[in-house]
Amino acid sequence: MRSPFLLALAALSVPAAIVAAERQVTVDEVRIEGPRTVHPDRIRFVTTVRPGRSYGIERELPLVLADDVRAVERMGPFTDTRTELVFGADPARVSVVIRVTELPYVADLAFEGIDDGGWSVESDLQKRMETRLGGYANPLILENDLRAVERFFRDKGHRGTTASYRREDVPGGIKLTVAVDLPPAVQVGRVFYRGLPREMRRRRLDEILDRSQVNRPGRPWQPEMLALDQGDVVRALQDEAWLDCRLAGVEIERADFVRPLDERRRNGPEFVPDGAYDDRVHLLYDLEAGLRYKLGSVSFVGNTVVGADDLRAAFALEQGAWFRRGDVGKAIERARRAISNRGYARCRVAQERRVSKPVSCT
Repeated sequence: MRSPFLLALAALSVPAAIVAAERQVTVDEVRIEGPRTVHPDRIRFVTTVRPGRSYGIERELPLVLADDVRAVERMGPFTDTRTELVFGADPARVSVVIRVTELPYVADLAFEGIDDGGWSVESDLQKRMETRLGGYANPLILENDLRAVERFFRDKGHRGTTASYRREDVPGGIKLTVAVDLPPAVQVGRVFYRGLPREMRRRRLDEILDRSQVNRPGRPWQPEMLALDQGDVVRALQDEAWLDCRLAGVEIERADFVRPLDERRRNGPEFVPDGAYDDRVHLLYDLEAGLRYKLGSVSFVGNTVVGADDLRAAFALEQGAWFRRGDVGKAIERARRAISNRGYARCRVAQERRVSKPVSCT
């Protein structure tokens, strides 16, 4: 019977035999092809394959070349780096060819189409781009930069903004010009609410929504965020005790803003649909608020630590108070702390709400 130790040695000897069987080749030369302004010795400095050394052809040399390709790509000026093995008459000797595509050097970077908008090239655009003056123009990175510029202006209300670039050869590299097609900015004009309960003051609703909504008066129009804004309106009313509130729909009306220096501003309305600008959007939320709910009876089930009277005192919200979700949440937390302060730190209080007869405000 063989010992486990001998079996282990036999298992370890198999990979060693495989490594020993790998055919060895000697590198005759390493040729660098493709660089125009960068000296080939800079590439040789970061690579590890060397003439005169022997490598295993099946596994060792491919791994070495893969590491060299990554090292060349990290240099910055090159892309699409590839390697090739060239065999001669002797199959034990090989030449290694490293081919690179040198990226153009950005000697000048300019922007077009944003001069009249008061935008800062340094703070608004260049910090959103990876392509830099004194860097290299990678086409893939440039496409990402253009999309970033477009998103910036679209978020500012310039819907439909497009960006492109052109290049021209100059001494020492290229001049890269980013051209921005900047349509007029579209902003939210006014927001109206149809069906808003009298008890819910418009000013109070605006204060709540100004903290959460995206499409507010004077802000850039972002239609993709309108669905979230609708949810904010419904939640604002539900938090104020209109628990059955729902939104029947949103009407969107486009209009033209008359500039302050326009003669019509002194003699007519602020918004005139004359087709000159079409740069304001008015929103009308059609609400179905329903009835407003009040707090009824409060009972605590499953508690054996604190008396019911003490918990009700900690809850502190009086019966008949409007069922504002924020107030109820704070009251539940006060009751929970009354139990956790007795040593039950992980106490949880789950709310089970039962609707009896809603009370209409008169």
